[in-house]
Amino acid sequence: MNTVEQSQPLYLPISGDIVQKICDDNDIRLSVQGLDAVRLASILTIQVLPAMDSKLSPDKAHRDLDSVFSLVHKQLLAADAPLASFMQAYDRETFITGLALIDTFGIAWVITPGRNIDDPRDPKLVVETSDFVHAALSEKISSNYPSHTEQQFRVIAKLAGNLDDTHHVQGFAGTGKTRTAIEWVNKFPIEGSLLLTLSRAQGEAFVSRLEREPAIQTFGELAFTLLSTNLVGSVRQMVRTKRWGLYRLTDQIHAMMQCLEVGDYDSDAVARILFAMVKKFCYSADQHIKVEHIPEHIVFKTAVDKKIMAGMANTLWEKICKPEKKTHPPLTAYHLVKALALTQITIPEKYTHIIVDEAHDISKPMMQVLKRSPQSLFVFGDSYQALSGLSSLNWHNYAHYVMNHQLSISMRSGDRVAHTVNTVLSYHPTEPSSEYRGSKRFLSKINYYDSFSIPDHPCTVLTRDNWRLFEVALNLSEKNGRYSFLGRSLSELEKLIGSAITFFKKEQPNHRYFSRYGSWEEYVETQSSRFLFNLHARFEDGFEHADLSRVLKRAQRGLSADVYRLGRVEDAKNMEFDRVALTEDLLTLGSNTKKEKASIINHIYMGLTRARYELNLPGYMEDWLKDNV
Repeated sequence: MNTVEQSQPLYLPISGDIVQKICDDNDIRLSVQGLDAVRLASILTIQVLPAMDSKLSPDKAHRDLDSVFSLVHKQLLAADAPLASFMQAYDRETFITGLALIDTFGIAWVITPGRNIDDPRDPKLVVETSDFVHAALSEKISSNYPSHTEQQFRVIAKLAGNLDDTHHVQGFAGTGKTRTAIEWVNKFPIEGSLLLTLSRAQGEAFVSRLEREPAIQTFGELAFTLLSTNLVGSVRQMVRTKRWGLYRLTDQIHAMMQCLEVGDYDSDAVARILFAMVKKFCYSADQHIKVEHIPEHIVFKTAVDKKIMAGMANTLWEKICKPEKKTHPPLTAYHLVKALALTQITIPEKYTHIIVDEAHDISKPMMQVLKRSPQSLFVFGDSYQALSGLSSLNWHNYAHYVMNHQLSISMRSGDRVAHTVNTVLSYHPTEPSSEYRGSKRFLSKINYYDSFSIPDHPCTVLTRDNWRLFEVALNLSEKNGRYSFLGRSLSELEKLIGSAITFFKKEQPNHRYFSRYGSWEEYVETQSSRFLFNLHARFEDGFEHADLSRVLKRAQRGLSADVYRLGRVEDAKNMEFDRVALTEDLLTLGSNTKKEKASIINHIYMGLTRARYELNLPGYMEDWLKDNV
């Protein structure tokens, strides 16, 4: 077998027909009977690929493989019984895994066994390797992985064969990202691996499906641990506080620093704005708090007021990091992660591999910590599920080599839904590198409407905001419909609509939506939501707290099939339903920014991919996207 130039593949002297026969037959003895030592050595050379370093240059990798082939060939020739010697070395699992890596190492083989293939130099003899990988993996899935798609297994094989690299698995909604990650961890457990999650509940759900539990921490727990053992700089006192969380937020902030009136905002409002500025800073990659961290809905009329707020917010951040005695700073996980990101502390080297699922939701500070740490990363996410807009999953200028993988075949949605998804994503500021492909198992039906009305049969109704969500609940309540709420939407509606009624009655509300407004009427005048205007009309007709209570108390518990399920798109994360209706408020453009446009597309995309069998959509959706996005 001859080593070729770097620009050419390495030719293995074996035909694709032989490789496919090995994949198709369960009895390897029958598959290889009659093969000479050259062909047997080629098969065993494929088995070496999972142990190879994928970072090797093509020339070096090809020289090493050529040496392996020559050595194995000589050993088989010298053996009294070459076939018996081959059978002793052959391992089907390793061979299948090796097949998934032939593209990685630039290997090809000969298509015509009738030619002289022991010294194949003619490129016309070479075929695309993916055809044979397809055959190998199809057989593998049907026998040992019946619940997994070929695409999932191919990703698993690539991960298992390149453990020292950093991997990014971009998987569309419903393509089995988490299932793939779990199967990989179960089949190829790694000593010293650490699973990082955004929440303890997410981690527990992941670990509950594992055969052996790895080390697991949330990003907040990791930050607390590392700051506790590396007490440095301004964060040395941060983790010594005995009380975490938010306890009467304005009182906490007033106890730490004196807040005065700034612009049109009283001291309590200023305290809340300062905390919001610190929070926005904690999700950014910035080193200091700036006027840009003032929330978009907050308006200061002068540049001086803005600079005063930025200075006060920096002071608040310093006091959170270095709390004074007898103060209890409003400390949460994102404060700890940001503090960790501002240091040079890395994830301890006792962990050799880091696994992150649902990585599209990680913040920029989390990404900073991951990027500067020495471990190999295995990151699973879908950047189009980042509802805030553009995901932090940006691998440009990454310190390590990143292997990118795609999961694009849905296990949830049919072809019609997939076509609509691809149309919507074509308007995204970051166009996907592959198409979303539907499942043949689901015959999706799509209904289009000009004006939204609640479908006759129970389904899941998803909205963009709470104003629209409450109007849907009101309409169902008036029709004696049965409904339940998804996620936190029930408690959030109770707080928002309750505060709105209070504000309408000229009393001081306790909700961030209204913090900068002097009256309910002033707030309504600045908004563009017709659903808010409808609610205002109801208030004028006498809608009271008792009416709100009746609407919310009608909500059913659980998710039975004979009730409407109501929620915002964000409440339906990681869920799927037989029938889904998307309301028209999803087609609302707030600001003409790249981030806002991405957020709209991501909301629509997530709503679309919740449905298995039936969708109800605005008939003008694509025209709206053309005109506005």
